[in-house]
Amino acid sequence: MADNDNIKRLLAGMESGDDERTAREFRDLYADAAPEFAPGFVDGVMDRLESNREASVVEFLPRMFKWVAAAGVAAAVTLLVMTYLSQESISLDALAGINEISLAEVSSLDI
Repeated sequence: MADNDNIKRLLAGMESGDDERTAREFRDLYADAAPEFAPGFVDGVMDRLESNREASVVEFLPRMFKWVAAAGVAAAVTLLVMTYLSQESISLDALAGINEISLAEVSSLDI
């Protein structure tokens, strides 16, 4: 493994601009290093990720509901204003799109 002298030599090689030689020495120096995680590391990371995901879903739904509810209210108000402007009324007939029909209009329909 690396000690302070080896690290200083590698840093000096990097500063001198000899990157290829420094990279080769770095690979040789750490060739015997174990490419494994400590026991239990992977399980600990996975447990932490799972707990964070569960917490984020629980926190996300109420915040999302507020935005969806606000968008719904804005859409309803917009539709009411559009209905009032086009029908000059906010009655149930106007909301359903049914105009007042007189008896004369009904009798003139060809069925």
